[in-house]
Amino acid sequence: GGISLVAWGFTAAGSMLLALVFARLGRGLPRTGGPYAYARRAFGDVPDQPVAFVDNHFAMLLDVLGNPRHYLVTLFGFAGVNV
Repeated sequence: GGISLVAWGFTAAGSMLLALVFARLGRGLPRTGGPYAYARRAFGDVPDQPVAFVDNHFAMLLDVLGNPRHYLVTLFGFAGVNV
């Protein structure tokens, strides 16, 4: 319905803001590595693992929220339960 268009608009606006942040960071620090390179520049070599951990787990959380049935089928499939 209409609320999905509003949600889509918020998501599109957030994506554009994030793209602008990465564009500005990329212009100021032209290195490969994305968030890892920016964190390394800001904090030194220490935060590489925490940045990777948060990035990977946040991506997994978004994937689970976006498609929970896939994970339930996989989980129950291994347990031998029909979903």
